[in-house]
Amino acid sequence: MQNMFRRGQTLTWRNDSGKTVKGGQLVIVGDLVGVAAKDITEDAQGALAMEGVYRLPKDNAAIAVGLRVFVDDDGKITSAAGDHPAVAAWAPATDADSIVLVKNNV
Repeated sequence: MQNMFRRGQTLTWRNDSGKTVKGGQLVIVGDLVGVAAKDITEDAQGALAMEGVYRLPKDNAAIAVGLRVFVDDDGKITSAAGDHPAVAAWAPATDADSIVLVKNNV
């Protein structure tokens, strides 16, 4: 396609959070959710994965596959609406599970 700039699988992001972001950690950029590809120190630039399915920490609620879920202020996946941008549960998780598979930016 002539007007395609790039596939959009990653986003270069400058870490202005005031702390090092660890590889695999969720990063909220506006209305998008990325996953740090590796550690990104304060004031450095790094790649965020903007597509994919990831194992991420969740709160203590059960989550059904396909459910639109959110990111809370602690960076955990939650079913509570009103938190940060949505991702989608890729697999079910019980209330006892500490992680859930999610697909970002759907």
